[in-house]
This record gives sequence, structure tokens and C-alpha cells, in this order.
Amino acid sequence: MSKTEKEISQVEWKNINWAKVEGIIFKLQKRIYRASENGNVKLVRKLQKMMVASWSAKLLAVRKVTQENKGRRTAGVDGIKSLNNSQRLKLAIELKLDGKSRATRRVWIPKPGKKEKRPLGIPTIRERAKQALLKLALEPEWEALFESNSHGFRPGRSTHDAIETIRITISGKPKYVLDGDIAKCFDQIDHQKLLDKINTTPKFRRQIKAWLKGGVMENNVLLPTESGTPQGGICSPLLANIALHGMQHLIESEYPAYSNGTIKRSRSRFGRDDVSQPKLINTLNPIIRGWCNYQTPWNSSQAYSQLNYVVFRLLWRWAKRRHPNKGHKWIAKKYWKTIGKDNWVFSSKKEDVQFKLHKHSSYSAGQRWTKVKQNRSPFDGDEIYWSTRLGDKYRTKDPQKARLLKGQQGKCHHCKRAFKPGDKLEKHHLLPNNQGGNNQDNNLVLLHLHCHDKIHRNLSSKSKNKTGSHK
Repeated sequence: MSKTEKEISQVEWKNINWAKVEGIIFKLQKRIYRASENGNVKLVRKLQKMMVASWSAKLLAVRKVTQENKGRRTAGVDGIKSLNNSQRLKLAIELKLDGKSRATRRVWIPKPGKKEKRPLGIPTIRERAKQALLKLALEPEWEALFESNSHGFRPGRSTHDAIETIRITISGKPKYVLDGDIAKCFDQIDHQKLLDKINTTPKFRRQIKAWLKGGVMENNVLLPTESGTPQGGICSPLLANIALHGMQHLIESEYPAYSNGTIKRSRSRFGRDDVSQPKLINTLNPIIRGWCNYQTPWNSSQAYSQLNYVVFRLLWRWAKRRHPNKGHKWIAKKYWKTIGKDNWVFSSKKEDVQFKLHKHSSYSAGQRWTKVKQNRSPFDGDEIYWSTRLGDKYRTKDPQKARLLKGQQGKCHHCKRAFKPGDKLEKHHLLPNNQGGNNQDNNLVLLHLHCHDKIHRNLSSKSKNKTGSHK
């Protein structure tokens, strides 16, 4: 235990310096990442052992499962839903990878838009904490190995990167699209092949195997688990990614040539439902708003205008079905109004409340999403790149600097050139403190050190000239 960790261990849960805890863990994760990237397996294993023995890692693992995870109040087979601060500290003290596991509790949840349900395996809080602890050690190793276009369940990546990858790939010339759906992916993973692929230390292997073979408790009956990883486990997404690692290389080798593809268009069931115009508007508005906000990084205003027309045609068909014996003018007057300069607004007034359907074109197309570079990972230690990309979501000692980097798109406010690794960055006050300025984000910009010095030399020179003129 380091000196810093000893200091942390002597305080109560509510007084733990989490910035120090996260800093210690992130520093160690970056070392694991670099060792894995360099192929130094011996050093990777040594650092991973340090990780799971670290007091800071145990604290962070417990915090993640008891205070941060969305499903933190869902009980496992022991019926325990939550822990108080003293219980959290006790769990951190006792936490270790012992090669054992209690069964998970089976919970069935409905699939969005479908009648069928999917199973979740809910581990106990203790098992979740053990999984979180092991994940802190395993994830940076595999982040250095995963393929460049693997984006799901990975730190610093999102579906936006996957969509931008598709856009970049198909923008040059026609290509085919392989749309794959791995049936029951989490449920069908071969345990033995997965364990062999992970190829980790005997201690880690025994623990992972215990989780995989721990069984599922459903209706007070213990069912064996011969394959798959339980959806609901902290480590399950990482284990699934490891199982699927290599798919990109396999597909590229099996399908080297491009061919013209076709786009299948599904018929929309839009507007077929027993509903009133205000209810239809209230139903569609959050869908349109959410879709537009999500899609703005790669859609043009032209595409949004086209979507206005598509929605209009669907709404017109809906109105015609409601009033098959009415003419076009009557339908247009009843359902479409003129608001401001817009003559075709799908709108209704009920009890002095105006219901207006959002238009796609009212959402401006956003800045183009920038795909994450190749095999980059937050564990690679490039603070300028990841702060520019993630802002203060990136773990750094100076979250404000990270926010400023993102706001300035990684460029110096003065010379407009991009910051590079190793550059000295300085915060500059737009309005100096002695003139009433403050240290808020809106009064600060980031500059190269030499740009900062240049600005202050100019300010100093102007001040001297001004003083001299008064004399």
C-alpha cells in the first residue's frame, strides 16, 4: 500500500478524497495499457496483480456498484439492495478475488417494442464489486488489443463512432453492408474458448470461471450455466467484447471485394392507430426531438428538409383515413395552420393550449462527428486528445482544462494551431482578475506557453507606453 493509499485508508467513507483514488487507479491503468501495447505480458500481469490488491481499486470498485451503477438497488440472491457508508467500507476491506461466486438472480425484462423478454442475471453486491475490481485490471490490457472499429461497451467510444465509421466507409463508392445480428450473444458464449482467449493469470481465470459457472437462481431453483455470460454482470460487456475480438479481421479477410448493395426499406406503420391530433403530436414530438438531437452530427439540412416531406406525407395519409369523404382543402384547413411565416404547421388547439408538431428542419444540423482515431484509448495517456474529445468526462487532474480543450477543439485560442502532446498549456484570463475578472470557464482560454508570454509582453508594453504618454 502506497503512502497516499495509507492516508486514504485512515478516513471515513464520506471523507475519502476520490480525486486521489481515481488518479492512483488511472495512472496504474495507463501503465497496464502501455505494457500490453508493447507486448510485455510479464509486466501486464505484475501490474494487474498490483491493481486488484490496491486499496484504492477496492474503494473505487465498491463505489461503482453501490453508488454509481443504474441497477445498484437491484438485489441479488442474498436479498441485499443497498449498503450504508460503514458497510461500503467494510466490503472494501474484505474485497478479494477468492475464486468463488454465488449464483445470480434471474430477472426477466421486456425488450423495447417487442413482446418477448430477455433475461438478466443479477449478481450479489459483493460479486458485483469483485467484478468491478477485476475489470479495472483487465480492461486496459484489452483496450490495447481491441480492433479499431470495435466501439460497443468501450470507454471513450459510442454508437456515434460506429455510425461515422459507416459513413466514412460508404462515402467513396457503392459498397455492400453486412448487417449481422448475433442471436443470444451473451447467452451462447463458449466458456472454455472464452477462458482460453482471455489467457490471464490462474487467479483471474479461476475467478472468471467461477462467475461463468456460478449458476442462476430462478423461482428458488438453481439452474446450471453451461454457456454464456450473465447480462447484468459488471464484467459481462468486457467478456463479450473479448469473445467477439477478431471479428473485424475475419470479415475483412472473408469479404475482401466490394459489391453494389441494396437498401431494404421497411414499410412504416406510422399513424395507423384508434388517436386525436393532440395525442399524436405529443407522441411524435419527443421521438422527433430525440432522433434529431442524436443524429445531428452527421445529417445535413437537406436531409432534414427531406424528412419534413416524408412526415408530411405520412400525416396526410393519416388525415385522409380519418376523413375519407372530405376534400383536400378541408383536411388541410383542419390539421395544418399558419404560424408566423410557416404555412404548413401540423397543429391543434385544445382548451387554449397550442399543440404543434416539431419539424426536423427546425433542428440545425450539428458539427460533423469526429470518429475516434484508430486504436486510441483513454488509457493511452494523451490528455490533449482525450480532453478535447471528452471534456471533463476524461479523468484528469484538471477538469477545467479538459473542458476548455473541448470547447476550443484542441486549438490555441491565440494562434489557432492545434495543441500537440508535450506542449505547455497556460490558462489566460480574458478579463484580468485585477479588473474584476474571475476563474470561471467563460473568462478563461487555453494558450501555448509561448503565445501566453507573447500576449503578456504586448500588454506590458502597451501599459508602459500608456504610462509614458501620461508623463
